[in-house]
Amino acid sequence: MSEPVVEPFVQCPNCGRMLRPGVGSCPECSQVITAEYARSNVVAVVLRSQACDMASEVKAFDPAAVILFILTAVAFAWVASGREMSLSFPVLVLLSAVLLLSVLVWFHRYGRLADDDNEYLRAKREMKGSLKLWLALLAVQLITAAFWLS
Repeated sequence: MSEPVVEPFVQCPNCGRMLRPGVGSCPECSQVITAEYARSNVVAVVLRSQACDMASEVKAFDPAAVILFILTAVAFAWVASGREMSLSFPVLVLLSAVLLLSVLVWFHRYGRLADDDNEYLRAKREMKGSLKLWLALLAVQLITAAFWLS
């Protein structure tokens, strides 16, 4: 998953309006925008935007957990009935692990941002939900694999 392309902006510290870098003052509230503030804020805005965009992409895969859970349940029933496990089961586990890894990558890149922006905080909550979802599914799959191996 590549970094989302984000156009840099500076957020006015007074009114919150997004401004193009290089603006000396906010046209909305006349707040002076120093070069030092602009440099640090443009990085924060870009990181926040990337975090929200990537969280949205990762979250889009959460419905796949239902399908993988159903397929895992079918595999468990298959093994519980005394049949041999299909070789497709490791593919289910691998898919879950890859999707869990994408959530972990999000937390590694963006989980420690000191940002109180509502959109970022929502994205972080959603990523925590996705983390729980994929960890639970992977745990169910590993229990199914342990049952199969015993």
